[in-house]
Amino acid sequence: MEQREILRLSAYISKCIDDVVPRVNVRTFPSQKPWVNGDVRAKLRARSSAYSSGDLEALRKSRYDLRKTIRDAKRAYRDKLESNYPRHMWCVLRSITDYKGRNSSDAQPAVSLPDELNTFYVRFEASNTIPIARLAEEQDDCTLSLCMADMRRAFKRVNPRKSAGTQLVRMGNLSSSALTLSTGAPQGCVLSPLLYALFTHDCVATRSSNAFLKFADDTTILGLICNNDETAYRE
Repeated sequence: MEQREILRLSAYISKCIDDVVPRVNVRTFPSQKPWVNGDVRAKLRARSSAYSSGDLEALRKSRYDLRKTIRDAKRAYRDKLESNYPRHMWCVLRSITDYKGRNSSDAQPAVSLPDELNTFYVRFEASNTIPIARLAEEQDDCTLSLCMADMRRAFKRVNPRKSAGTQLVRMGNLSSSALTLSTGAPQGCVLSPLLYALFTHDCVATRSSNAFLKFADDTTILGLICNNDETAYRE
């Protein structure tokens, strides 16, 4: 009985809304800007008509009118936003997000930051003393098999003269010193997806409710969370 009353009340509210609230059909386009109004659309149609007529003087005048109308529309849209959202609110948002304009003196990073980032990016060049721990394979279907013919074709495509190359970091007007890389595969190398697959072959899910989806250098982890219990997913 209560469910029927709720449905009846909802239907009555919907009827009142349909009777009181006016409905207007607005045609929008994916590339339409928020400041485009009726005046701008009218000037756009006038410019198209002048272009189709071949009248150069009318086309020149319509382009001028369109630019002026666009400036006015942008100004009106900006005033509308500032009237609905006070200026101090934008200041608060800039403070929360730590936004800095292009002309801000704080936007220039430290001189040593590019070198620090470059050293961090090539940290795998150093000798790794951490022992490698392989996971025990519990399933036979997770064994990776490679075809010799595919390996031979892949190695024939590798240019032995092209090494991993050098790397540097640029931040604005600052650049780090170039570091030579002796490990890794060059960008665009046909062996890169295969080497990544070999490197991450032991990264498998430990629970049946989780799954790893790998393609080239992308990895997606899927996990089933029941009753807000994320233990299996986080493992």
